[in-house]
Amino acid sequence: MTTGNAKVEATQNGDSLHAQDNNDGTYTIDYASSMSSGSPLHVMINGTEIKGSPFNTLQDVDPQQCTIRLGLLGRRGYQKAIVQTVDANGHDMTIGNAKIEATQNENSLGIKDNNDGTYTIEYDPYGNSQPLHVTINGTEIKGSPFNTLAKVDPWQCTIRLGSKHGSKKAIVQTVDANGHNMTFGNVKVEASQGGNLLHVQDNNDGTYTIDYASYECKQPVQVKINGTKMKGSPFNILPQVVDPQQCTIQLRLPNGNRNLKAIVQTIDVNGQKMTIGNAKVEAAQFGDTLHVQDNNDGTYTIAYASYGGSLHVKINGTEIKGSPFNTLQEVDPQRCTIRLGLLGRRGFQKAIVQTVDAKGLIMTTGNTKVEATQNGDSLDVQDNNDGTYTIEYDPYGDSLPLHVTINETEMKGSPFNTQPEVDPRQCTIRLGSRHGLNKALVQTVDVNGHNMTTGNAKVKATQGGDSVHVQDNNDGTYTIGYALSDGPLLVKINGTVMKGSPFSILPPVDPKQCKIQLRLPNGNGSKKAIVQTVDVNGQNMTTGIAKVEATQGGNSLDVQNNNDGTYTIAYASYGGSIHVKINGTEMTGSPFNVLPEVDPQQCTIQLGLPSTPGRKKAIVQTVDANGHKMTIGNAKVEATQGRYSLNVQDNNDGTYTIDYDPGMEAHY
Repeated sequence: MTTGNAKVEATQNGDSLHAQDNNDGTYTIDYASSMSSGSPLHVMINGTEIKGSPFNTLQDVDPQQCTIRLGLLGRRGYQKAIVQTVDANGHDMTIGNAKIEATQNENSLGIKDNNDGTYTIEYDPYGNSQPLHVTINGTEIKGSPFNTLAKVDPWQCTIRLGSKHGSKKAIVQTVDANGHNMTFGNVKVEASQGGNLLHVQDNNDGTYTIDYASYECKQPVQVKINGTKMKGSPFNILPQVVDPQQCTIQLRLPNGNRNLKAIVQTIDVNGQKMTIGNAKVEAAQFGDTLHVQDNNDGTYTIAYASYGGSLHVKINGTEIKGSPFNTLQEVDPQRCTIRLGLLGRRGFQKAIVQTVDAKGLIMTTGNTKVEATQNGDSLDVQDNNDGTYTIEYDPYGDSLPLHVTINETEMKGSPFNTQPEVDPRQCTIRLGSRHGLNKALVQTVDVNGHNMTTGNAKVKATQGGDSVHVQDNNDGTYTIGYALSDGPLLVKINGTVMKGSPFSILPPVDPKQCKIQLRLPNGNGSKKAIVQTVDVNGQNMTTGIAKVEATQGGNSLDVQNNNDGTYTIAYASYGGSIHVKINGTEMTGSPFNVLPEVDPQQCTIQLGLPSTPGRKKAIVQTVDANGHKMTIGNAKVEATQGRYSLNVQDNNDGTYTIDYDPGMEAHY
């Protein structure tokens, strides 16, 4: 067929899908191809399922596109692999139930189906170096079998020189990337000394023995593992006789808590850096002995006070070259910092200057020459004797900047703007009032909670996406003109939205003037009412900002905000009166009677029903204007026969019983 208009329907997992009529005899259906339940696709044309429906929508897994991640941490002594199944279109699968099998050394391994398209395999990375075979639906995945050996990490491997293994032997312990000592061989370990290759013996337990030349060779030993230098290589095998006059020191290294540390590097008599500890290193400052940490690699760490005097260092009883060392640094004005806007005396604020030395370290002693001026007047500077200095200044005096010099050099950033920063979250706004019904007044407030008295803050306002004019009154306030009909007012100060913004500029709703339409059709035997909110000026509101609540028979009803000033309330036609409140106040006329009006022209009567001897009764069924039988009483039902009024009994279920005389002339 080459035209459209057939009735094509499609469902998946019980949900209707959109079928697009291409108007050429074809129809396009979008469906989920990897739903967690693998739901089939049902297709019907003109109410009849087409041939083959329902259709399987899942793609088959493609072993050649599936991927694996090896070497993940598992239980102690084991590692994990994660297999990601991939379908024939190259998409990662997100459901389980594929047939995954794994073997190592011909033994089947446990596989966990993660039910998200991935599968976890736990294997032995050290078990005789056996590869890992992985099959999906009987076919090996791409790359299978996989080498499961944990990789050696040259930067974590260790070496022992001399010791009990002989003065001409070194033992290398290989370590894998997870920090575990390896327990098998076959790693490529190479060693050289003076350009000559050395013999390396694989001990088949993860260790390797290297024979090297005697100390007289004076050449270090270079060790590579899988082509990469070991950490610390080349290794010094010379006699470990330290020479204090060749040792070096690094001073003023950061150590936290305003302390510093020094690193001493021991050097042997041949001018080679030593790589073992056990030298006697001593340090003192102001006559006090300092703690020295032996790092067991030929270096020693000394913690000292950055302003506690010169540092004396001795090795094996002899002071090293350059000792004692000056630990003090000159203050660097370009690195010093300042904190402005701290609370001071009434009407004043404080600044704290932190002195910093040339190494970028915070100074902890005083006596630096710090000077400050504002408007050409010198300010009082208090030395706190801890490397900081306090300055008190006027933050509101014509917004004059603060100049700060250290040792007669201006600090970085000086002069500083002393005007406190505006805080958009503390600023206030007044809408309407005496400033006009179409004006708002913004009062800027600083971070200390004080009303600002100068202008130049960046105040921007928008309404309905359009910019609104803002006038800087140069006294800390800003006037914004707005339109009552253009929606809420968004105000930003220095790029930050004010607290409470966007602001509603509409007059408040008046519950006493609001209107309601009742008994509107709503389907399923229920009804709905539409409430139109009205403002205090008697104008219909066009935005949904009112709090509208409704109850019926003591039960809360659902109120839908239509965002156009109206609200829809669904209620039961025979559930009793409905109460409607707006912003906590009942509307005029609430509670409202929601019963449909009875329609006499649709009401029915049954005559001739048995009653007392000589009498009969009739049952009247009241029916409303919508043709529904009424189920409550209180309708005014009257009956006469001849010139006599008859008794009518209200049964309180929408029916009424009339007792009459069947023997009276027929036309009565």
